[in-house]
Amino acid sequence: MIKKFRQFCIFDTVRWIALFIVAAFVILFPVRGYANPEADDETEQEYVELDISKGKVLITEDGYCYGDNASVPFTGVYLITGRSNEAYGIEVAGGKHTLVFNDLVIDQRTLHDCFPLIIDKDATVDLNFHGDNVLYAGSGNSGILVNSGAVLDMDAYGSGTISMLSYPVMKDDHVYGERAVAVADGASISYPTAADCDLVEMYAGMDRKDFGRILTYSGQPFLRIEFSVEHTDHKLSAEPDCTHDQICTLCGEVIREKKSHTPGAAATCTQPQVCTVCGAVIREKLDHRGVWKVVEYVDYGLYRRETMTCSICGETLSRTVAVEK
Repeated sequence: MIKKFRQFCIFDTVRWIALFIVAAFVILFPVRGYANPEADDETEQEYVELDISKGKVLITEDGYCYGDNASVPFTGVYLITGRSNEAYGIEVAGGKHTLVFNDLVIDQRTLHDCFPLIIDKDATVDLNFHGDNVLYAGSGNSGILVNSGAVLDMDAYGSGTISMLSYPVMKDDHVYGERAVAVADGASISYPTAADCDLVEMYAGMDRKDFGRILTYSGQPFLRIEFSVEHTDHKLSAEPDCTHDQICTLCGEVIREKKSHTPGAAATCTQPQVCTVCGAVIREKLDHRGVWKVVEYVDYGLYRRETMTCSICGETLSRTVAVEK
């Protein structure tokens, strides 16, 4: 009886030690908090990735225009990347939207009448930054313009920077400029903030070296935000397919890469091989195969007419070719 009691005590002690070890491991090495891919559709958002180097972006209440293309209906998350020194900016003309800037660079310092980002009246924007981002405006303009009635809520994830600049203009031997972020009366804006263990530091124009030049500006022409914000609770987009990665719709990080295309019927002389999921062409249609045979000579022997029956599809082709001298 005593022997059995001792065995029970030893077993109970080992069990409690094991539970303690597991609990300590979970506390010291927490699992990354990815959202569950099998969760309901409310946790999975559609997104579209737009490269600013390919054209301006206009976001409306229920869709967007990209470059010179026609309007596209869309209500998901906008992931905007790329580099441009053209007059390509981003304008949100209305509606409530989430934008993610991931290593986005818009440098318009050599241009005029350009704004990298405009938030128009009645637009509400959640703007998330990830990586190193640059919004440099054209002469006399602001990196971000928030018009009256608009709401802009900025946040940051991971480690990176946000640099915004109003490039100055010379007029009557004086330097004139605007604020790096221009907020009209009646507009609302909030900047990234940090938790106790995170870092968000903001450097305005007065922190730059040439104070005499800075003081001639009408506002703070330069704003730089450095951030290091822990981010593990990813909010996932829809499952990856052959056209889209699965990303975090807060920071733009790729969680699962897009899948390979699913090949349809093999390419023929008349039809290319396409993906059965998205319709993308995997292999262009084949050339006809066969032997050209002379049917007759025309125009005093200067040309000849030939025919060929394709050995793959059976189509009969004809052509007229010049006779080599």
